[in-house]
Amino acid sequence: MILSSFWSQFGSAEEATAFFFTLVRIFFICTSITLGFYCMILMKKKGYTTPALWFILGFLLNFIGLIICLCQKQIHYPTLTYQQPYEQYYNQPSESVQCEQCGAQNPQGSVYCNSCGQLIDHYQN
Repeated sequence: MILSSFWSQFGSAEEATAFFFTLVRIFFICTSITLGFYCMILMKKKGYTTPALWFILGFLLNFIGLIICLCQKQIHYPTLTYQQPYEQYYNQPSESVQCEQCGAQNPQGSVYCNSCGQLIDHYQN
């Protein structure tokens, strides 16, 4: 009953087949776009560049393009370690200067003692 009422909307069989093939075309276009996005997202997560190229591959080849993308290996970029500037100077042991009044050790280049505040004589041996 529902099917007969649906087919009764068309004037002829040619109109019904044209409508059916239009729906099939729309379905395949939507499927192609979806698979194109799947390929693009998959390859972006694997580390590949040029996402538009992978979208076109998935859009034009559909499931074959998706299989090609699934077979591609993931790209592993070498990780770079961050090194602060002048790190080699900071990590080396610094020479210390001894205060004449209290005997405390102070970093090289100190003008006053960190413990007692006495002026440090830099010309001592």
